[in-house]
Amino acid sequence: MSTAAAVLIGHALGRAEGQRAQVLARAIIKVTTAGALILCLIFALIMPYYLDLFALDSQVLEMARGLAWMIVLFLPPRVLNMVLGDGIIRSGGETAFMLKMALFCLTGIGIPMGVIAGFYLKLPLALVYVAVSIEEIIRMCIGLAKMHSGSWRINLTGLSETAKERECLSL
Repeated sequence: MSTAAAVLIGHALGRAEGQRAQVLARAIIKVTTAGALILCLIFALIMPYYLDLFALDSQVLEMARGLAWMIVLFLPPRVLNMVLGDGIIRSGGETAFMLKMALFCLTGIGIPMGVIAGFYLKLPLALVYVAVSIEEIIRMCIGLAKMHSGSWRINLTGLSETAKERECLSL
């Protein structure tokens, strides 16, 4: 989905159709959200049967169930971050912004939260996963705010929307 988003939005921006790129981005986010929620539902339905395929000790099975539920819970933000970061915002030329955001969220939030949750608070694995995944929620919020602001729509071709309109009129 992120590759499709990059192609569609990149073409719109290359044709100096910034508003169209914004509309496409919003539509792609809606479809991605719906798809991620459907995947969550599917995973939630098959998870009990899937885990039973393995001959696991009851304690390990309980830990795996808890972790699997946390993975399902954080699937939508993770998928949205892939589409926002790799598809929408990067296709607008905001690669430096995405790199800075990823570095900040990972090293400033995700890793410290995981270390605190696992080593200092001695939380169970599923809760350590939640602590580390909080950075996904923060990245998603920053990415959505950036997308809705429209500041990511950088036309790298140099053709402005008014220049494009004049070019079309002269044909």
